[in-house]
Amino acid sequence: MVLGRGSSLADPPTPTPARPALTQTNRNPDPHPNPNQVLAAVQLARKLQPAGRDLPKLAAAMDENWREIYDLADQIAERHLRTGPRSSFLEGAPVERLLPAATYFDADWKGKLESA
Repeated sequence: MVLGRGSSLADPPTPTPARPALTQTNRNPDPHPNPNQVLAAVQLARKLQPAGRDLPKLAAAMDENWREIYDLADQIAERHLRTGPRSSFLEGAPVERLLPAATYFDADWKGKLESA
C-alpha cells in the first residue's frame, strides 16, 4: 500500500480520480479549431498526393506549392503560440550549441583582456 503525504495507516485511503476518457472534445487543446487550417491541410495533401514516394516528383510538387506549405506552417505556429502553456518555453529548454574549440576553455577571458 502506498501512502500519500500526510496519511497514515489509520486514515482511509483516498480514491484516485479517474482519468477522463479521450474524446473528440479533449483531443484538441484549442477550443475553437480553425476550419481554414483543416481545409488548407487537406488541399495541400491532395496537391502532394500524386507524387507518392517518388522523391523527385515530391520535390517538384513542394517547389510548386511552397506558398501553401509556408502558409499552413504559419497557421500551425500561430495556433501553437495561442494554445500553448504560458509558463514554459514552447520549444523546450534552450541548448547551448557553441562549444569551445579547445579542451580547456577559460571562461574569464574577457576579464583578463580588460585587466591587461
